Amino acid sequence: MDYQKELEEMRARYADKPLFLKTLPCPEWMTPKDALYSIYKEKSTLCTHGKIYYGYIVQANEILFRYFPQTNHPANLIYTTDPLAERNPWVLRQFAHTLFYYKDKTEQDTPQELREIVAVIRDEMDRSSFSFRASSGDSPVMDMTFLALMVFRKHLPKRTLKGSVVPIITAPEYCKSVMILPKKYWTKALIEDWGK
Repeated sequence: MDYQKELEEMRARYADKPLFLKTLPCPEWMTPKDALYSIYKEKSTLCTHGKIYYGYIVQANEILFRYFPQTNHPANLIYTTDPLAERNPWVLRQFAHTLFYYKDKTEQDTPQELREIVAVIRDEMDRSSFSFRASSGDSPVMDMTFLALMVFRKHLPKRTLKGSVVPIITAPEYCKSVMILPKKYWTKALIEDWGK
């Protein structure tokens, strides 16, 4: 699949009819003290200034991979604005898998440069985000961001997580929140490819 072409088409769809969110579903366990609550405060800013890129799910609440219950939950994601990932978002895969691999290792067995991020992956309540430079496999060094985000099922095809590569909206110059792009902007090819 030509990921760059699909991304450009999603960006064009978004530019033609930008997202406007009056409300977002808020789970019962969510409180304003939770850093994930920022999406409810920043949704308008994100929709107004956001740009579309690809992200890669590092880990997510296991309920999101099932059809029921239809509840919204957090996930950890990495993304980059590097043009290489626009052409091939799978360059993020090896790095995401490396982070997840060290989740069950001891701190001593985890490389020093990954320890802070891996600690967040281990602690499901830690919402820390990190900007860093890293390489993925044979790819060149890229600026990446690791963060927690809320996964809203209504934004996903078939309302469930089926794949790791997801289009996201991000506006790092204006706000910290990131959101998976609602499915109405996804291309047919991306929906068909998602989850294969």
